[in-house]
Amino acid sequence: MPLQRIEPGASIGAARDDVVLCLVLDGSSDSLVRCLDSVVRHTSSNVKLLLCGELDPRVLELLEDLTLREEWSGDCFLLETGAQAGLGQSVNAAIRACAPADLALLTHACTVPEGWLESLRAAASSDDRIATVSALSDREGTLALADGGLPVAW
Repeated sequence: MPLQRIEPGASIGAARDDVVLCLVLDGSSDSLVRCLDSVVRHTSSNVKLLLCGELDPRVLELLEDLTLREEWSGDCFLLETGAQAGLGQSVNAAIRACAPADLALLTHACTVPEGWLESLRAAASSDDRIATVSALSDREGTLALADGGLPVAW
């Protein structure tokens, strides 16, 4: 996985049928190791990987280590937006860089199980009226379930 740096506003050259996994960074590397480990184990390497956001020097070391061990054989891009950008601007930069591909956004704090991306893509393509799908969390985030359980109606 050679790590390719791109500038804000640049494209990664993705095509319409490509899938890009964007990992949004917040500057810390504490939970990134666990997240990247789950992504490498449970995501096909034909998916392009874009790391976007504020870059801690330890994150770069971690990515270079991953590159040297060749655990991810797919394309890997780094788009540093800086601390001043914030989450919204980082996500918008990722969307622009990946267009027109399908984009899966993850935060550095999540872990993914086997089949996670295939399930999201199946849900997204199940009906022409669906434009966006989201996974639920049992811990934190905007789509977290209260008390870690399913809503009563489910």
